[in-house]
Amino acid sequence: MPKTTSWADCQRFAAAIQSAGGRVAGPLSHLLSSWEVLSSPAPSGKPEEAILTAALDGKLTAEKLAELAPVAASAAATASYLRGLADSSAHVLLGEWHRRVKAGGADQILGTAGHLLASGGCRAAQSGRPRPPSVHPRW
Repeated sequence: MPKTTSWADCQRFAAAIQSAGGRVAGPLSHLLSSWEVLSSPAPSGKPEEAILTAALDGKLTAEKLAELAPVAASAAATASYLRGLADSSAHVLLGEWHRRVKAGGADQILGTAGHLLASGGCRAAQSGRPRPPSVHPRW
């Protein structure tokens, strides 16, 4: 089966492992948390809000605009940079995910769920309910 090309698949894989009582630890866990941070930058609001508020209140002057514009431009540039960073880093992080799985990450995951395999299955299997297809990554 081909390697995944989507972080959503990695997240579903981790969720499936955790729902079975296993644990994604170490480097794979770090990659997942790094992706969460990169792909979900803190909301910064609308950079132009202060400028528009001053304009709507009739208080926008050239001096006020000169004061507010650098802050708005910096916030807009930062938001744009963070979106681009998330897009450009996804491929690098996903490649590292595959290297780490191949280098022992899969064995580590199986080690955290070994007691479940030895006892006859995971919680989802013991409940008698089939797992929804959305938790099965395309590996």
